[in-house]
Amino acid sequence: MKQLGMKYANHKKSYYVDGHEREDVVTSRKLFCKRYLVDLEPRCLRWIQITKEKASELQSLSMDFGHEYMEGDIKMVEFHEDYIDKAGMDLTQFEKKQSVRAPPNSPPLEFIGQDDRLTGFGREMSTDELQKVNEQRLNKTYWDGEAALEVLKSTSKPPLTASPFVRKLLIGINNEGYWNSNHMAVQFEDVVDCLKVLYPSHEFVFLFDHSQGHNRKRKGALDVNNMNVSFGVGDTQRMNWSNEEPPEESTEGPFNLSVQERHKRRSTQLLDEHVNNKPKTKKELTTDLQREGIISKEDRRGYTVKEMQKLAGDHGIAISKSEQKKITGWVGEPKGLLQVARERGLIDHNNHHLYSANPKKNPDGKLNDEKSLRSIVGQCTDFQNELTHLQVMANELKVQVMFTPKFHAEMAGEGIEYSWGFAKGSYRRKPLQKKRKRVDFEDLVDECTNVETELTKARIRKFSARARAYLCTYHYLATAEPTSAAIKDNDQEKKQKVPMMDEIERLMKKFKTHRCAFDFDRGFVMD
Repeated sequence: MKQLGMKYANHKKSYYVDGHEREDVVTSRKLFCKRYLVDLEPRCLRWIQITKEKASELQSLSMDFGHEYMEGDIKMVEFHEDYIDKAGMDLTQFEKKQSVRAPPNSPPLEFIGQDDRLTGFGREMSTDELQKVNEQRLNKTYWDGEAALEVLKSTSKPPLTASPFVRKLLIGINNEGYWNSNHMAVQFEDVVDCLKVLYPSHEFVFLFDHSQGHNRKRKGALDVNNMNVSFGVGDTQRMNWSNEEPPEESTEGPFNLSVQERHKRRSTQLLDEHVNNKPKTKKELTTDLQREGIISKEDRRGYTVKEMQKLAGDHGIAISKSEQKKITGWVGEPKGLLQVARERGLIDHNNHHLYSANPKKNPDGKLNDEKSLRSIVGQCTDFQNELTHLQVMANELKVQVMFTPKFHAEMAGEGIEYSWGFAKGSYRRKPLQKKRKRVDFEDLVDECTNVETELTKARIRKFSARARAYLCTYHYLATAEPTSAAIKDNDQEKKQKVPMMDEIERLMKKFKTHRCAFDFDRGFVMD
């Protein structure tokens, strides 16, 4: 086993995903770190500016971690609050400002993860604060009306009775359902409403990871996974043929059809022939059963198609249908991957039959994506930079959304993974009798996430500083590009300037998955 590179290790409640150093992930990480540290963080109120003379008197401070500049004739040094805190100094004796490197007259900015320095974990709100927020929300509707209808059964914004910064959901079909992108959209807008009232002079950047509830594509988005090879299938609205009928002499249309076929298939043609006994889809069965009152719209049970077919059959509802055959036309329809790739000059149009939607396997069993239309079109800038539903929503609400790199739990959400790890560790240490009943379980969850005793603001600041330390080290690796020999174990001077180098190397070599901070930083989390 050793010769095969295998070894024993502690069992981890996770699965292995080797994506930490994947090329696209590394590129995303570089861009994220630069934007966070260079473009945006200087605008945060996280910087301590003191004279160089005073800094020299404070023996615990090193100029290597400060930015020196002149303020008139006075020599000044700027430090980040994390370094001041790590040096064992009391942050309250200093005034925190924007960096001198921030754009002039720019409003203060704050990052909002699921944890953050400004609000802490699940910021509590007083009655007066809730009242002010509700006054601003009066007679207003949610931007994402569909999500509000799904979650709240109404598009109107209800008065907030508690802080929306943390939402607790008793999951399960027979309980409160499951958290999804609709819940996220509603909570996101509630939080934005609160932040604009609580901190009217600030701008906000929300940090999200790539979970399904966060990175859902917007309706009609450029998405290769929602496009067919040929025309007529998909929901990518900006890649549709024009709805206007082209002139008779026009040769416009799918390039892989002859001129005669293009003219013939301009519009959808219904044939006299019918397809009988075509099974109804799950959506069609659901509509029929709800219309007859057999199941309600509030029913959260996850019926299978077979269960729905049995229910329909027992109540005399047809489970199949007769459908008239048709030949789909191309006018006003989605163009398809083949046409989009041809228009952009990405394929050999004379050999278009060699291309397929997905990669095919080589004789050695490895996937070859050279002829995969989804791989080819997916590399286009407009497809890669397509905004998610949350990003479009954020633009409308006058805030920003950034997605942290995939597979990087150590820098997600201003240290959120550390907070969840700490809460889980605290929960595991509690006696079993506190977990047997639902009421006891709910009380225990509240206890393990209590902001006064467990997830305190000091602990949140510590976790956020840890996440930022990883960010700084990744940024250093991306800009300085040191070789493995550049920072040796015995080179303490260079090690001090890159404080997280050992941790980064350990993550890259030993653990390449995104599940829980408990798996790679247990000692730090529970300290």
